[in-house]
Amino acid sequence: MTKRFIPFDLLRGLATIAVLLIHLTAPLLGENKLWILALNQATRFAVAVFLMLSGWGLDRTDALDSQLDYPAFLKDRLIKIIPAYLCWSLIYAWANFWLVGEELSLLTFLQFLLLGKTSYHLYFVPLIVGLYIFYPLLSKIANNKYLAIAFVGLFIFQDVSDHLLGYIPYDKVQDYYSYAFCFFFGIWLSRDFQAKLKSFQVYRYGILIYTVIMLGLLIEESYLSGGAVIANTRPLVTFYSIGLVLTFMLYRLPFEKLFLWFSRYSFLIYLSHVLFLKLLEGTVEKMALSMPPLIYVSVVGSGLLICLYLLIKVVDREPFKRWLS
Repeated sequence: MTKRFIPFDLLRGLATIAVLLIHLTAPLLGENKLWILALNQATRFAVAVFLMLSGWGLDRTDALDSQLDYPAFLKDRLIKIIPAYLCWSLIYAWANFWLVGEELSLLTFLQFLLLGKTSYHLYFVPLIVGLYIFYPLLSKIANNKYLAIAFVGLFIFQDVSDHLLGYIPYDKVQDYYSYAFCFFFGIWLSRDFQAKLKSFQVYRYGILIYTVIMLGLLIEESYLSGGAVIANTRPLVTFYSIGLVLTFMLYRLPFEKLFLWFSRYSFLIYLSHVLFLKLLEGTVEKMALSMPPLIYVSVVGSGLLICLYLLIKVVDREPFKRWLS
């Protein structure tokens, strides 16, 4: 039985597009345009879905069984992502600090490297590395029904109750627990995947309705706050993301070639897109161009896609491929 599941490749491509849209629309949230808010919130699933797919994919490779020891497997995984991460961290350190005259010592750079702070989006790499390290523990939890129920119950209690009562206002510990839950959900989903797929087919219409309702509530929540509520770790984002993963399990969408292209280059697009976005935003600002939000999204978004396409054409060759993608 093949371990590849094409609908999840398509979802990874959609999540990659969603990352671009989140960062493209974020500066426009103050424009008080409902469609901007709706688009920004509708794409908030990106990080949660990437984590779910990472947990699912890692578990589908039988990571704990396919190697003599898990550290060897982990080393193999890290070799695939660390060189590119290091390279792009240097690029962002140069662009965001050294080029503009900001002080960034070697020690501070190393600290930023460990935390993914040379650019606001790079935190995802240290995050996923940490989840890789904790994978054996999360795998054992997923294998034990009672531990899994306790893990999920604790997540629901702390995430939902805090969101309603505000006793831990989105602190880092809660954020990481939410990320760990998304990764854990992917691992759980991988176990007896075909059986789960068959079972969910019975509820396919209910799952679609659930996903649409979660999206509506997500947009409403942010709208009622005046666009202030945008955190990726909000409960509604997690619940919406789960619905989206299940929806892609059960339905096939058009434009498969487009989604597969974004899926294939997802890591490179994720690493590089902020650099091009900053350059394009800076160009618009220097030219003092006043554009309506729709025109701005269209123009800057098109420029971003062109830059990414050209970069991929260059990087998708040796010797660049190993270090930049």
